[in-house]
This record gives sequence, structure tokens and C-alpha cells, in this order.
Amino acid sequence: MNIHTFELWARYHLWATHRLSISLHAVSDEDFLKDCGLFLKSILGTLNHLLVAEHELWFSRFSKGESPAIALNSVIETDRHRLLERLLQSAGQWQI
Repeated sequence: MNIHTFELWARYHLWATHRLSISLHAVSDEDFLKDCGLFLKSILGTLNHLLVAEHELWFSRFSKGESPAIALNSVIETDRHRLLERLLQSAGQWQI
């Protein structure tokens, strides 16, 4: 992969995360927390998985050369608004 492809994917990732955030504002708190049969139970669990994998693991590996020991099903943010904000911030950190 060349740097231009990486930059394109990073911009797309930020755009997609922004669109996801907008869509999830319409979801009720009840539905956001409800166990709906997903592997990580709820929307909250799935979004925490994205935050853990993307920011806590992969970004740390690429930017700091570290590989933290953290479970992929960890819940590191329980407030939905802070969670969505952290996802947007972490997506933005991939920008060069």
C-alpha cells in the first residue's frame, strides 16, 4: 500500500464514522443499550469494540509501537455521546 491509498482510506474512515454518528443520534437510549443478539450484544458493545480495536490496539501499534493487552469486548466508554465523540476523534487521528 502506498501513502496515497492510506490517506484515502483514512479520509473515508473519518467520513464513515461521522455518518455513523449522525445515524445513531436517532436511536433511542433503550435500543442503544438493548441486547439485540449481536456478537457484542448491543450497539454500545459493538461501538466500544470499534474503539478498542481501532484506537486502543491498532493506533497504538502504528503510532507508538505498543501493543496493549486489552480484551476486544472491553467497555471503555458507557456514555453514548462521549463514545461517539471518541470514535470521531480516533478516526481523525489516522489523518496524516
